[in-house]
Amino acid sequence: MNEENATVNAAVIDEVVTKQAAILTEDSRVVCVPLVDGDDRSLGVIFLEEQDTPGRFGTDDLDILATVAVEISFAVENSILHEAALRERALQLELGIARQVQIGLLPNAGPQVAGYGFFDFYSPAKKVGGDYYDYLTADNGCLAVVLGDVSGKGIPAALLMAKVSSELGVFLASGLSPVNVIQRVNERFAKRAPDGAFVTMQLALLNHVTHEIVLVNAGHMPPLLRRTDGRIEEVGASAGGLPLGIDPDYEYSAVQFSLDVGESLVFYTDGVLDATNRDGKRYEIARYFEKVSDFKSSSQMCYVNTKSTGLGLWSLGANALT
Repeated sequence: MNEENATVNAAVIDEVVTKQAAILTEDSRVVCVPLVDGDDRSLGVIFLEEQDTPGRFGTDDLDILATVAVEISFAVENSILHEAALRERALQLELGIARQVQIGLLPNAGPQVAGYGFFDFYSPAKKVGGDYYDYLTADNGCLAVVLGDVSGKGIPAALLMAKVSSELGVFLASGLSPVNVIQRVNERFAKRAPDGAFVTMQLALLNHVTHEIVLVNAGHMPPLLRRTDGRIEEVGASAGGLPLGIDPDYEYSAVQFSLDVGESLVFYTDGVLDATNRDGKRYEIARYFEKVSDFKSSSQMCYVNTKSTGLGLWSLGANALT
């Protein structure tokens, strides 16, 4: 094929693809028909050229080839859909395994502490998510309640959270203060995290003997302290620091307060606020405040972590100090 013929043939193919119409050239040497799927998207073309005997192809050839092209298009589309279905099935299997691994990293029951009730709920928007919570025992015997939320969703977010949570547990067991624990985790995460990734996190250290809590907030929404009369206070709102991963040298601070009998402390992620009903209406913070305020429990402490695509869920404990 010479260069001139190649140029002409390329133009023919381009026209067939663009117009999705069969072409028989004027010299009857080339016949070309399109291959299209059920949505009229191009799959390719069938191109035939007679180089030795001019005028070999006719309209009957064009009709036959167009008919064959329909069957070929159907077979090609089915093959593509089958391959896509196999890939989707494999992906769903992998996501299912990832979900099992992630759920296995979360606590399967709340801690048993005299006078306190602990309740939690977790439901990722996707198969796996970037939210994390845990109950850990610090070096001094105090109970640490941890809540984290990685930017983004899915497997990348879950992997980052697994890394952060493992380092958090190591630093807590080493005897560092809550502030130093968060600072050490931040230093390591900021230096090694992918560009643009960050984590909001709260670490609350509960002394169940004195009923005092030390709270460090790294860019997360402040927890809600429900007083016995139903008043709601955002704890440590003015002392919230940067999310982990923004500045490796950032210095965090802690707030300290006590729980009285009948008071509850509620932690939550933005999933509870972003959850929508069937009409697309968001749950939002005002409604959440109202629900927490109206709860009639004499609970001592509550932990809620909700990341759901449905209506936001929450729960409160029911134990009082003994």
